[in-house]
Amino acid sequence: MRDVIVKYHPYFVDKPTRIKDALENPEMFNITLLIEQCLAYASDGQYTLVGVTGAVSDFSDNSDSKTVTVSRYPTGAIRGEVQGINTKIGSLRIVIYNSVEDRTDYMYIPAEHVHNFATSCFGKRSHDTRLRLNYNPQRDSYNKFDRFRVPSFLVLATTMY
Repeated sequence: MRDVIVKYHPYFVDKPTRIKDALENPEMFNITLLIEQCLAYASDGQYTLVGVTGAVSDFSDNSDSKTVTVSRYPTGAIRGEVQGINTKIGSLRIVIYNSVEDRTDYMYIPAEHVHNFATSCFGKRSHDTRLRLNYNPQRDSYNKFDRFRVPSFLVLATTMY
């Protein structure tokens, strides 16, 4: 909410009361949908939000929006999982809330790389694949995914391959 939605979504921009309510009660909002809308708004018309539940892609350029929280596990590992990528055909625009650093990071993974990094899920989701993001705070690194990091939300929204 703090780093993306209240800055880029027209419902919140220049509306202090709405921003205050959103930041105090983020659980009242569909964060995933709001981020998808923010990406489309910030894309300068390069793509539009498809808006169809169950569609293969979120956007008209076949890219997909994903959100993930990276957090510290009891084992000490710091990671997050981007799930539901087995049916994706385009690039991924990933918004990462890094709870260890209390900040938002961004990644754009071109379509040709998405499935190269995918790993299988287990149990009830064994039919699905995911991306496992491991974070190293000493190096401020997402390891093998670092090459896909982009510096800002606007760069994430406007990057095209």
